[in-house]
Amino acid sequence: MNTLSKIGLLVAFLITVGYVIMLSGVTPTIQPRRTPAPENFNVASFTPFNDIKSNDQVDVLHLNTLGNPSFYYFLPDERVAYFNIGTSDYSSFYLFVNGTGNEIGRIENTRVTSPIGNIFIDVDGYYTVTSQSVSGLTPYVEINNREPVPFKDLETLYNQSTLHRSLSHTDMEKDSVERTQKLTTHIMLIDGVWTVATTASKEYLQWKVKPFPDFTTQYEFSPKGAPQSARHTYGDSNFFGGKYAVHQTWFDQQEYYRRRAASIGSTTGQGRAEHWRGTGYYTVTSGNGSIGFFVQNDTQNLSGSGRQWMNVKGHETLDFIILQRYVGNRQDVYIFKSKTD
Repeated sequence: MNTLSKIGLLVAFLITVGYVIMLSGVTPTIQPRRTPAPENFNVASFTPFNDIKSNDQVDVLHLNTLGNPSFYYFLPDERVAYFNIGTSDYSSFYLFVNGTGNEIGRIENTRVTSPIGNIFIDVDGYYTVTSQSVSGLTPYVEINNREPVPFKDLETLYNQSTLHRSLSHTDMEKDSVERTQKLTTHIMLIDGVWTVATTASKEYLQWKVKPFPDFTTQYEFSPKGAPQSARHTYGDSNFFGGKYAVHQTWFDQQEYYRRRAASIGSTTGQGRAEHWRGTGYYTVTSGNGSIGFFVQNDTQNLSGSGRQWMNVKGHETLDFIILQRYVGNRQDVYIFKSKTD
């Protein structure tokens, strides 16, 4: 066999090996060197994630001690955040905190409790949320004593309204008049007065509601002073003028995973990012104070996006931050606020 034939066979062999690797979805990479712990790093100063507690300078509220937190939103005009906290499979309540992270009230979240800006509507009335408090239930002004009105009369009221939301009869209690008579309930703000009317008509009216602005969200936790990648961060990595920030102090890299591209024929088209598994050590700074915590079985992505298991939410007008982490179907949510300026 001459030299050219040998070279040809070698090239063919390498192509075959590459093809097999491509089919398996594994991209050959060299394991990077582990990053050593920073100088003067002290493991004892970091507590387990599920056991974060307040200290002399930072106040911590673990919302999971109240129930099962599922979602939360922001009312910018009032500088108020609210959280839905589940207490059983069929019940939950809204928890409201003001711009400094202090609780200002709670209301039961029924099947039809819905926000329209800082007004939370329900079947029998509405709650008003301000930066100081949450009101009691205020009754609506009822049109025709809630007896059904013709659609043309309802449409006239709708055209006079500045805000509007409808509630389907299927969302009402089983023994309610609305459910048994298949009535749609329309709640409207007309000349500054919250008004309610029902109709048997199935014609749809477009809601008039306010948007749900989101928090600034941080997904990436670089060591302090390291440049941020815009890949996983929306906004900056600090909040409230830099008063709050979360950084990864060190990642104890224990097991390396090569990047795995989506294999040929994959129904999802999803692969696996190159990453380390190990223990992540994080520091929350809050004014002049700080708290350290660690997360076992954590992920450090090296290439590709990968799934993000933890994020921090805040806003330039909110003097606190919200830290959220997913583990399977569980969501843990913390509020961190400074005890001192």
